[in-house]
Amino acid sequence: MKVLKNLKKVIQVFIFKKMKLNIEHQKQFIVFLFVGGINTLFGYSAFAFFIFLKMSYYIAFLFAASLGLIFNFVTTGRIVFKNKDFGLFYKFIFISIIMYFLHVIIIRIINVHINNFYISGLMTMSLTAIIAFYLNKKVFTIKNTVNNSEQCLNKPS
Repeated sequence: MKVLKNLKKVIQVFIFKKMKLNIEHQKQFIVFLFVGGINTLFGYSAFAFFIFLKMSYYIAFLFAASLGLIFNFVTTGRIVFKNKDFGLFYKFIFISIIMYFLHVIIIRIINVHINNFYISGLMTMSLTAIIAFYLNKKVFTIKNTVNNSEQCLNKPS
């Protein structure tokens, strides 16, 4: 329990002070976490549904992961970052691949020290949520900034 309390303090300091998130970005990060919870429920529900249909677990996971990736892209882009541009999907997939390997590596590193995959996974999710937020923010807001700049330039005076 002490480890989790310390982790919470580190995350709060890192997110809100070190990254210098203003109040708007803090709210956006909280929405990002909430949407992430919804995305997790969707992905697991899809997996459970395909298992219920008597699919093998690896096929069920393939379908659930594919549907989940699309669902996550739409919810993260539209709800969290207010961006509806489906042209960013390939970048979102790239971020998802990076985050997968980062999860695996960090879980392994933490688990060497505490020998508990449950806690290692929980600690890793806490850390990678921050990284995923930062990467997704870059992808979804850069496009918005470019579009807004183009609209301003193309406005008749």
